[in-house]
Amino acid sequence: MKITYKKDGILIDENFISLSEITEKCNLEKVKEEKLLILKMEWKGWRGFDEGILEKIVLPLEKIEIIKKHILGKTIYFGEIAGKHSDVYNSLDENDIEIIEDPKAIQQFLSSNPSGHEYNHSFLCTFSDYASDGGYDDILEEDAKEFAASF
Repeated sequence: MKITYKKDGILIDENFISLSEITEKCNLEKVKEEKLLILKMEWKGWRGFDEGILEKIVLPLEKIEIIKKHILGKTIYFGEIAGKHSDVYNSLDENDIEIIEDPKAIQQFLSSNPSGHEYNHSFLCTFSDYASDGGYDDILEEDAKEFAASF
């Protein structure tokens, strides 16, 4: 068997496999083996903030459950991201969260977002930073560490 590496794929004997095909198939296997899902959190444009807030992250179900356990019902404060005195905040509720289970959709997301994380403003980082600083009275330090370790 003769393997030749090309700039856009691999030539095995006389069969060419493109880099995009390799990436697609490897991502699909990763999704299946690691039982990955997409956690999508979104606040559509509101309160004069037309951009809205959207975050998607690929994680195993166990980690998604940890995140949901800690973040649901908590107020997330983004500050003045929509301009001076905008004070963008609200609680994150079940209807703000979607879990995407379709392996092909997850594979496509990973192909365009190799880090497995895409956001315009991060619910996870904002919540984690505030929790780590003791900002939530009902979250213990070890809970904040468990949350931060989940993504």
